[in-house]
Amino acid sequence: MKSLILIAVFLISTQICYAQENALEGKITDVEYSVYSSLFDKLPTITKQTPHLVYFKNIVLMNKTSLGGSGIGKPSPEEITDALKQKFPGDIDLELVNRFIILNRKPLKIDKKIHLSAAQVYLYSGKELNKILNNDSDDFKVYWRNFHNHFPDASIVDLSRVALSKDGKGALVYFSYERDNLWGAGYYVLLAEGKDGWEIIAIGCGWVS
Repeated sequence: MKSLILIAVFLISTQICYAQENALEGKITDVEYSVYSSLFDKLPTITKQTPHLVYFKNIVLMNKTSLGGSGIGKPSPEEITDALKQKFPGDIDLELVNRFIILNRKPLKIDKKIHLSAAQVYLYSGKELNKILNNDSDDFKVYWRNFHNHFPDASIVDLSRVALSKDGKGALVYFSYERDNLWGAGYYVLLAEGKDGWEIIAIGCGWVS
């Protein structure tokens, strides 16, 4: 009888954990959209101090979350953990990292327009973008020429989902940008909630081309 009770408790606990993870993965939250907006509004203040980071005047945002970028494969959980330990030694909360990994196991649709104070955001899928650019060529030079003719001073941007700390006052997010062939980078960013919204407290470059 005792064994049956233990098995039942175990199964219920497993179902609860599974349901919690599904809830985490199901939909991008309003808090996440708030972090996205703060991230890009605050990036200009640290552009000069961050290698390879550019000022975003116009953003062509891919409409599904991602941990890579065009041509950049999705890192494994071990690679993510190692990268964050290296980028933020002594500052990274492993529980936050685990939550970040769980949230980003599969892509989710970004379905709300992100309004920024200093940049215009265009939200597209990869197929929609190729259609707009009439991209039938494998020539990267042609692709980027068409892109900049249609979207002057713009970058293609990918965003991950946002993981929040247990107290909800810290956040971890990844973004990447590309402006031309072999001109792009990806960053992990730690933010903290303050009186004036979310503030960037640390940023680490994950890759650069």
